[in-house]
Amino acid sequence: MEIYRLCGMALVAALCAMIVKECGGKMSVLVGVIGGLVIFFYALVSFSETFSLLGEFTYAESLSPYVSTIMKILAVGYCVSLTSETCRELGEAGIASKLEILGKAEVLLLCLPEMKKIIELAISIAE
Repeated sequence: MEIYRLCGMALVAALCAMIVKECGGKMSVLVGVIGGLVIFFYALVSFSETFSLLGEFTYAESLSPYVSTIMKILAVGYCVSLTSETCRELGEAGIASKLEILGKAEVLLLCLPEMKKIIELAISIAE
């Protein structure tokens, strides 16, 4: 169970950042960001099998467009989430909230072609 290991790493990183902050160090934000990056890259390596399995889904003929869209949406979501939380840690909540709005707009834009297909299918069935 890799998630337990990742949770432990997150707690250690948070405690290190808190200790540095309590000692009057201004490096606590840097410790938190570095800890987050270490955890993120460890997760990428740990879940590589899962990513390869998801890659197999994208090559399935009937599922390919839908899985591809879903994977893009997930990537946008995780990227925006990680970046906005980092911006908040750095004290830039305004930038983080604007980034989240742009992320939501990007997800909507990614969904539009599939939504168009569904609407066209519904119209053709209704005729």
